[in-house]
Amino acid sequence: MLAYSALFAAQPVPYEITDHVNIHNRIFNPKPGASDATRRTLKACQIYFDKVLPLLSARVPDYYRIQHVYVHHVEENGPDDTQSTMAYDRKSFLDFARHAFWQGLSWYRASPSFPYLRRRKRERQLREFKRGLAIWYAFVIAVTVINPIAGVLIYVSRFFGGNILTLVAFFQHGVIDANDVHDVHGNTLDYSGPEHGSLGDDYHVEHHLKPARHWSRYHEDFKKRIGE
Repeated sequence: MLAYSALFAAQPVPYEITDHVNIHNRIFNPKPGASDATRRTLKACQIYFDKVLPLLSARVPDYYRIQHVYVHHVEENGPDDTQSTMAYDRKSFLDFARHAFWQGLSWYRASPSFPYLRRRKRERQLREFKRGLAIWYAFVIAVTVINPIAGVLIYVSRFFGGNILTLVAFFQHGVIDANDVHDVHGNTLDYSGPEHGSLGDDYHVEHHLKPARHWSRYHEDFKKRIGE
């Protein structure tokens, strides 16, 4: 339990950044011409990263990928985005806490992403979403049978993920132009810093304009855009 608590406290930011890169550009993709052994090894690593590691980090397998790619990047922080900051006062701690509370609750269940995907007829994503939640709840139940305290700790720690998601959402979409709320340039922020930019996450305008572009290209894109 102490090891799990230490991991949970230390892993959110680096894991979040790495997972964000993974869902847009698979990090274990083999190079063209790679040997069969290399391909099998990387495939095993990818399966571990996608299906096993989330369970060890209070995350639901496939949840983040589906919500992020098929909801967030479609709605671009608009009113139908399940993590939208539009309805909240970014200067208010109470609004921050309110956003975090609802995000924390959403991490236990399919709502509000499930109804959104159903309305958009995303059947495959709906199946993957339900499968990921079923795997996570089965995992929590199994741990609880073996160690009830550990099971409760894992279950409760999932709720506090809402704070992390809200921190990221307010960091990346915390200032909105009321006259241009649906455009990336009006609801997304860039943070110019190191060239890697938290693996491209800090150059968030560039990321939303071209989500599938490799993270190493965003700094160059950012320099070109501000030079125009």
